[in-house]
Amino acid sequence: MTAKFYEKLSINLNELFKTSEEYNVIIEVGQVPDTQTFKLHSIILSSRSLYFKDKLKAITYNHNNVKIIKQANISIEVFEIIIKYIYDGTISLENINTSVVFELLIASNEFGLEELIKSYSLRLNFSRVYQTDEFLTLPENILVFIIKLDNLQMNEGKIWDYTIKWGIAQNPSLPPNSNQWSDEHFLALKSSLQNCLPLIRYFQISGEDIVEKVQPYQKILDPTLWTDIMLKFMAPNKTITSCVLPPRINLSTTLPSRDVANNDIPEIESNKALEL
Repeated sequence: MTAKFYEKLSINLNELFKTSEEYNVIIEVGQVPDTQTFKLHSIILSSRSLYFKDKLKAITYNHNNVKIIKQANISIEVFEIIIKYIYDGTISLENINTSVVFELLIASNEFGLEELIKSYSLRLNFSRVYQTDEFLTLPENILVFIIKLDNLQMNEGKIWDYTIKWGIAQNPSLPPNSNQWSDEHFLALKSSLQNCLPLIRYFQISGEDIVEKVQPYQKILDPTLWTDIMLKFMAPNKTITSCVLPPRINLSTTLPSRDVANNDIPEIESNKALEL
């Protein structure tokens, strides 16, 4: 029988983070005048993040036997969340605002923290990210990751709507009114969304949203898919050839303050720590 004491290990690593004992890495975060220095440990950074592993390999120790990294492109608040997760595997997202969720997504992607991106708490916050202007600047791979989620907490019509808005934002030369678009304009949008379009659950979109939101952009869809969408609504029992993705899973709309990121656990108590 194997005994596991992850909680004690997490506590010990958190203490190491707080005390900075035996540190050999200094990370300078933020931009002047809002900066902060973190004294950390290369063995933990390298083992938990491929980004830091590669970064540290490329840096030599200074005369104090310390490696120095500058991270000017991340806020202190977000870096604190991430570095705490790297050390003790826990994260608290209680009462954080949408801009922090957005930046946390970007930073987690940059640092290669896929487990953190997949966490239950972040999944419940994705719908908030969609409603911000920052959403339009999301890297494509993060947008694709979000749309793939089976438990994205948003109806499919809105997911389509926001995906279209993201695609349009990648093509600033498109006329504001899609009624004025040429075939080349639709082709440009289709190209920008080529990795996103196959992930939309078209047959879960309401008839009203199909007419109001999807039909104006039907030219970016495969003709067979559009025919099947129409057929499914007019004759639901008819056989179609397009791939029908399953409906998304609805979760509780109450965001736990701390969460266990374990895909095998269906229900989470609101005050547990996120152990990844």
